[in-house]
Amino acid sequence: GIHAEARDAVRRTAVVHADETLWREGARKAWLWSAVTRALAVFHVDPERSREAFRRLMGPCRGTLVTDRWGSYHSHPPTRRRICWAHLKRNFQELAERKDGASILGRAGLKAGRAVMEAWWRFRDGGIGQGRLKQIIQPIRKRSLRTVLRHVRNPVPIAAAT
Repeated sequence: GIHAEARDAVRRTAVVHADETLWREGARKAWLWSAVTRALAVFHVDPERSREAFRRLMGPCRGTLVTDRWGSYHSHPPTRRRICWAHLKRNFQELAERKDGASILGRAGLKAGRAVMEAWWRFRDGGIGQGRLKQIIQPIRKRSLRTVLRHVRNPVPIAAAT
């Protein structure tokens, strides 16, 4: 049917955003799974929030998958998986608001994210080409990696959560 055709088209798409959320069917708990591309959105209600439920929706997805960090998505090859920017931004914001050394890492992550997104928007809107986008992002990526490695090698004291 049409749902299977749409699902198969999503599975063949280069980039797919996937997510799941609690869904109630009367008194029963279920999960609403979504797979969204630029052209299509496919939904699947499943009684499980599991890897198997994700596979029932996505099956053999060939493209890059953009998700949160829920374990069900770990079955997708890591070389073709990206973490949703909104989730990363939220994590960096939480770190930035801390009253200890972790705030440095959070502020650096937010700054890098803003720079990457500004470059992306310029690319998306036709202001720069893909080559220039890569030129802009590469030093941001290197700086971000250096910042993370510096914090891993020389951790700053982190206050206990209150």
